[in-house]
Amino acid sequence: MTDNFTEIRLRKRYRAEKRFKIYSVSALILALLILATLISSIAISSIPAFTQINIGIDVKMNDDQILQFEEDPENVSWRSLQKKSFYSMFPNVETRKDKKELNKLLSTGAYIEIKKFYLDNPNKLPDNNIIYVPASDDVDLLIKDIIDKDLPQDMRTISDNQISYLDKLISSNRIKKTISWRLFSNSDSREPELAGLKGGIVGTLLTMFVTLIISFPIGVLAAIYLEEIAPKNKFTDIIEVNINNLAAVPSIVYGLLGLAVF
Repeated sequence: MTDNFTEIRLRKRYRAEKRFKIYSVSALILALLILATLISSIAISSIPAFTQINIGIDVKMNDDQILQFEEDPENVSWRSLQKKSFYSMFPNVETRKDKKELNKLLSTGAYIEIKKFYLDNPNKLPDNNIIYVPASDDVDLLIKDIIDKDLPQDMRTISDNQISYLDKLISSNRIKKTISWRLFSNSDSREPELAGLKGGIVGTLLTMFVTLIISFPIGVLAAIYLEEIAPKNKFTDIIEVNINNLAAVPSIVYGLLGLAVF
């Protein structure tokens, strides 16, 4: 009778263990699926950030600008050259308001690309050159279908006139999508299309380097001192308890504690 009772209890225990394993594996699989979905969603959503919309504009320097460039490139009014070149592609745009709207299609840093082009290609000063410059963030989002151009004008950040200018540029093959190398070569900027990760990457690497060269030797020497040299008393016991806690508790918790104390 006792053997039967023990056997029944063992069977129940084995079944409970199997259910526990199934629940554990199911929970782990579910967590992995949720994590994979989250990472996939972030990756898919971030894909547009790795491409950049550029607009090709016809740029031609006049004799005075060429002379200024040869004397000192900094004397050239690059912004003015960019605006006049872009306006010349739309001769029907005459009013100041329309020109202002037209110029908003380009990034505020568009003139920098024109300057770089001529600094790299001084032999092309007299030529009529097609130079691709970054579009504004609104144009970038519109071309990538993140802004719906079918919405009413008062519900989007780009006007009907600007969309008509863009349609003309698209029909003349002056819109080009490229990999956004600026995302990795530029630092922080108030203009989204010019902002990059360089500052964050360099800052993180420098922070980790300084942390390593300070904390590693101090940590190793402190461990050697506590284990081999320091006397065993309440003070060293308290230090060792705190070190063990620090190893078990996320450092952010200690950081918040230090912030609260100081």
